[in-house]
Parts: sequence; C-alpha cells; structure tokens
Amino acid sequence: MNIDMPLGVTAIEKILGVALIIMGAFFAYSSAGTPTGDVGYFTGIFVLFGVVVAVAGFLVLLIKRE
Repeated sequence: MNIDMPLGVTAIEKILGVALIIMGAFFAYSSAGTPTGDVGYFTGIFVLFGVVVAVAGFLVLLIKRE
C-alpha cells in the first residue's frame, strides 16, 4: 500500500521536527549553566529533558510514515 502524503502534512511534520530540535537544544543549553538556588540540584534532570526533546525532534524528521 503506497499512499501519497499531502504536501502540507509532510511540511508540518518537518517544521515540527526542527522546532523540537531547537527547543530541546535551547532547553538543555540554558539548563546546563551555573545552577542557582534550590533548582541547582535538578540541573541534570533538566538537561536530560532537553536532550530527550531534541532526540524526539530528530526522530520526527527521520521516521517516515507509510
């Protein structure tokens, strides 16, 4: 079964993937700075969350729907 995807759906999927990569990278970068206050104990969790979001963006870009 080879069904052609509409161009708009494919474009939105690519834009979503790029947006997730940018947001995840920014979140990880901004969380990796010098920790301040009580939030400093959770820096690793925030950086990990940013990396997970960026990896999800890469997967959205790489995985093709059939």
